[in-house]
Amino acid sequence: MVSTEIVYQDIESKYSDRDFDNRYARLYESENPHLRSAFGYFHDRLNDLLKFMNQKKLRGGHYNAEQSRELIDITREIGLLRTTLSRIGVVVSLAAEYEETLERCRVFLNNSGGSAIPEDFVEFAIEDYEPIFSIPANTVRISKTGKDYALRALGLVPMRKFTSTKMMNTACMLL
Repeated sequence: MVSTEIVYQDIESKYSDRDFDNRYARLYESENPHLRSAFGYFHDRLNDLLKFMNQKKLRGGHYNAEQSRELIDITREIGLLRTTLSRIGVVVSLAAEYEETLERCRVFLNNSGGSAIPEDFVEFAIEDYEPIFSIPANTVRISKTGKDYALRALGLVPMRKFTSTKMMNTACMLL
């Protein structure tokens, strides 16, 4: 059986030493402290690489080889992180816009010689102020906007206040 504590310690030690803009780690203060560095690191790298892709789309449509390789590697590393965490029952979600863009990039990114950015590739909207990674047990996704919002406990309502199951279910939906 996989030890949850060992997995968390390994993830934290692997990513806490990586160089990234700390403002992204701050976005994940409500997440497990062992995952903040990993989420902050990946958020920073994805934003830098996708910003560069936006610029290259406007200037010739060719994504440089080094950045192509790094985006391939980062995408693979995010997949490995998600797989590792799933082994201890933790499911990590990536914002829908990022997930869709990375899937699209898998099709055209090359390991050598750079990558031609498809003509129909739409400029990507970079998210600097909201988390792009979340653990669904701690969040709710609003389908209309595709954004995840952190859940917060507001307090407990004594069960004796409810006179019926229907009344209790209605109150739960409203919270």
